[in-house]
Amino acid sequence: MITNELNKARVADLHIAMTGYVERGDIPGIVTLIGRGDEIHVNAIGMQTVDGKEPMRRDNDLPDRVNHQADRAAATMLLVNDGRFRLDDSVEPWLPELANRKVLRRIDSPLDGTDAARRSITVRDLLTSIFGFGSVMARPGIYFVQQLIKGRASRGATDHPIHS
Repeated sequence: MITNELNKARVADLHIAMTGYVERGDIPGIVTLIGRGDEIHVNAIGMQTVDGKEPMRRDNDLPDRVNHQADRAAATMLLVNDGRFRLDDSVEPWLPELANRKVLRRIDSPLDGTDAARRSITVRDLLTSIFGFGSVMARPGIYFVQQLIKGRASRGATDHPIHS
């Protein structure tokens, strides 16, 4: 039976999983929003910053990049609906700099411990933010690659050895 109501057990599971990220120190805080039909569930967990005293709130301002993601996703889905491309199409024709990527063998590998990526990044990967680029969900300073990502963010992506 299909219903338009949220599954309370699944919502509880999500809360437990997100609380785990905060309690382990992987992230300082998170706001989740789930909706189905007319029902919406919002949950704020943790703090706004790593050493912060301000708890996350349902109404925290989000960075502009988050606010524009829905617009880009909607435009992309209109193009998919029009048959311009499919969700599982590679993004390499439009983003050739993402072709022939190398990936770390393991999160704790040295910079030269890489292999060719098993597959291309797809439109679906970009829409769901699972393309595996530039984020490590661990406390700062645990893995060498975190230092590279931090340096890349502060200097700009093009002058960083991770792109060599």
